[in-house]
Amino acid sequence: MTNQKRLNYINSHNLNIEEHTIINVDQEQLLEDPADPESYVDDSTINIYLSLSTCDGKQLVIGDSEDLMAYIDAQIAAQTK
Repeated sequence: MTNQKRLNYINSHNLNIEEHTIINVDQEQLLEDPADPESYVDDSTINIYLSLSTCDGKQLVIGDSEDLMAYIDAQIAAQTK
């Protein structure tokens, strides 16, 4: 499946892709020095994921980019049968 076909599907169905970031913090360090985020947040504590949803907010799939592409590919394949 090409990215152009995926993009056309997203646009024609008025879907939204959003990026979400979860930051896990070291709570003890946060309480000790809340003004210094470098002491309680590092790259290993950050998780990023994507969500695909309808224009009215219904979430269709959550995961990484491969999860979203697999969902869109399956929807396109189902339409072309």
